[in-house]
Amino acid sequence: MIIEIVENWRKVIGLPVLTEPNLPGKDRLALCKRLIEEETGELFTEIDDGNLAAIAEEGADVFVVLVQLFNELGLDLQKAVKAKTKANMSKVCATKKIAEQSVKYWIEEKGIQCEYEQLPSEFYRIVDMGGKVLKSITYQKAKPTDFI
Repeated sequence: MIIEIVENWRKVIGLPVLTEPNLPGKDRLALCKRLIEEETGELFTEIDDGNLAAIAEEGADVFVVLVQLFNELGLDLQKAVKAKTKANMSKVCATKKIAEQSVKYWIEEKGIQCEYEQLPSEFYRIVDMGGKVLKSITYQKAKPTDFI
């Protein structure tokens, strides 16, 4: 529903909403990139300032320009998000043994200090010392065809 709101706005102001994958000209891509950079910069400023209402406004702006990028490219945002979420779900470890093996991998192979945490769902996640969730050894990356 939210995506359709942005698509409707684009139609009202005469911008394309493509339904087939298409790589537009460099000028359109440059505009998309400029808008994303502008809106994320404004979001980062508001995050630094700690203004919750302004963070919500700028976060919505970032979302809108990302939806517009997908409209320009004729890509299905819902399909892409589903594919990415499915891949992200495979970051979770189904067993303590997989969690332990994943921690060993990150420390020994990548040199990244981390630990595992048991989740209320009985799964485990691997987190680095800054709180970023890392991939388990059973992670399954989405294929490019999952997005188009």
